[in-house]
Amino acid sequence: MKEQKSKLRALVKKRVKAISLAQKEKRATALLRAVWEYPLFKQAQNVMLFWPLPDEINTIPLVEHAHAVGKNVFLPVVVGNDLVIKPYNPATMQPGAFGILEPQGESVSPAQLDLMVVPGVAFDTANNRMGRGKGFYDRLLPQCTAHTLGVGYAEQLYLTIPTEPHDMPLNHVIVV
Repeated sequence: MKEQKSKLRALVKKRVKAISLAQKEKRATALLRAVWEYPLFKQAQNVMLFWPLPDEINTIPLVEHAHAVGKNVFLPVVVGNDLVIKPYNPATMQPGAFGILEPQGESVSPAQLDLMVVPGVAFDTANNRMGRGKGFYDRLLPQCTAHTLGVGYAEQLYLTIPTEPHDMPLNHVIVV
């Protein structure tokens, strides 16, 4: 199983790297629209989004837009081997784990969230998600009752991906 996941991660990395910068920008805009029109996103007041790694779809416009229109936006922050959830405040963002910007301040309970938008390396048509292999989201998702929405590029969607018992399926996946 580990070898299957490693091979798939390498394949997806290659496929995402082949997407032009112009296409990545166009798709980030399409993602913002698609998530913004998602009915449960419209209804949600407390939304966890994520600040992207360089090879992930750009969610920064979505984070900024959701914050600007008054949604309570939260971001995951790496603390040791776990993710904690902190409120987004553009004035307090500082580089953290993996060199991405993270909010500062007190963490909140995952129970406060209405919707969680999560990244993945690969997704499948049954809403399974494969991450980078560190298990951060695998440990966070079981603590949550929020609706879960995976987002990424169309190149990350497969008919099926390898899953293990600890892999938590999402409620829905949007790829652009």
